[in-house]
Amino acid sequence: QKPGHLAARLGCAETKVATWDDLAFKLIIVGWNVKHSNFEKL
Repeated sequence: QKPGHLAARLGCAETKVATWDDLAFKLIIVGWNVKHSNFEKL
């Protein structure tokens, strides 16, 4: 295998991890905001 190919695969893996972290972070924020707004309505 070429070193460049391995680097490209690692870069792709890092991008996926960053995307999942970003998605989880957004879900946590949205979920917290929903809980907070529902709590205020009660």
